[in-house]
Amino acid sequence: MRILIWLILILPAATSSQEEKEKWQRIYTGEDSVIEINVSKVTFGDRNIGRVRFRTVLSKSQAVKNMPAEKYKSRLETIEFKCTEKRYRIYETSLIDSQGKAIQSDEGDLSEEWKVLKRGGMMERLFGPACRLIDEKRLNPGR
Repeated sequence: MRILIWLILILPAATSSQEEKEKWQRIYTGEDSVIEINVSKVTFGDRNIGRVRFRTVLSKSQAVKNMPAEKYKSRLETIEFKCTEKRYRIYETSLIDSQGKAIQSDEGDLSEEWKVLKRGGMMERLFGPACRLIDEKRLNPGR
């Protein structure tokens, strides 16, 4: 009986604290898309590397290259940043249909050279919020 009470009272609290809800924050609004950053999680790699996830939600579904019958509504991208060097590379990309199902996923090539941030591009708009989030999570890991 005590075990049953323990399972009913303690187990839900333990599992809910382990599951971290994704929290998205809008960082860019364009004519045909919205880009959000996942502010609930940053992954740290070797030597000053931070990995952040972005979600691009399109106003209209787009056809998948090489799969014209498939259409995606949003794109999830995990991007690695070397903030102090102003460099980045794509870690992982997934295309998501309008029902939320992943229809294509690609892992980045980690042997690929890091790209240099170019002024005025879309990546520059993502770079600032990503590096601020990386710094914040590095200083306050529990938040």
